[in-house]
Amino acid sequence: MTGAVPALAPLEGGSGQSAWLGRFDRPAQIGLGLTILAALIYWLCNREFDAKHGDFFYLADAFLHGRT
Repeated sequence: MTGAVPALAPLEGGSGQSAWLGRFDRPAQIGLGLTILAALIYWLCNREFDAKHGDFFYLADAFLHGRT
């Protein structure tokens, strides 16, 4: 063996969230942030919605009335 493997070395710069985010490059951090933001917006917009019936109810109704 020729020495220490740099990929297995611990990240420098502290611990916690900053070390966890330091494992990703900048575009990956931006993508992760946008994904979390989109999920939050989706949850806030959709949490009060109640369709009263499930999707299979509407599918069965369409089958019964020949509108598939």
